[in-house]
Amino acid sequence: MCKEEREELERLYDNSPDVIGGFGEALTASTLRSDLCMSIVRSLYIGRSQIDMVAVTPSCVYVIENKNYHGVVSGHGSSVYWNVNYTPYRTHKLYNPVMQNARHVSDVTELLKLTGYSSIPVHSLVIFNDLVELRLIEMPRQVFKLRDFVDSYEEPTISVLDNDSVNSLTDLFCKFRDCSDEVRLAHLKRVSYWGRS
Repeated sequence: MCKEEREELERLYDNSPDVIGGFGEALTASTLRSDLCMSIVRSLYIGRSQIDMVAVTPSCVYVIENKNYHGVVSGHGSSVYWNVNYTPYRTHKLYNPVMQNARHVSDVTELLKLTGYSSIPVHSLVIFNDLVELRLIEMPRQVFKLRDFVDSYEEPTISVLDNDSVNSLTDLFCKFRDCSDEVRLAHLKRVSYWGRS
């Protein structure tokens, strides 16, 4: 991340959580598109899930939970809640994003089965921004900082989708974006009832 991007990201921490989250998602999506040539669709409502983004590649679909935090994320990788420590006096509990994303993966997998794409592998990814420090005990293998994911990514050699199929699947996911206010409201009610999405 260049100095200007880091300064912009730090400046945005003074804004609302929605603005901060949206900026983090946009930065992640842009980086995955430009550095890894992934086809990205953001902000989907599928089944019971509000999904930050999906990445369609020739070998699989990644369901991505994006976290735009600064400070230190700590805890045990398999705990229900992790801690986000902004300062020694300012902390926040974070529902384990791996657990959160498990439902999202399930809903995407079900959609793919219903639409004739059942042979495509679906993988969970949790991507934090590069300003966070991850101090997780037994960190789950699908949790990364953005730059670490980009630097370590190797496209599998086996492709299950050609370019036309990648485009068709991306178009399918695009149908689940920009949902109506009624769908958003129903999702928010479920989140407030169950405590997570």
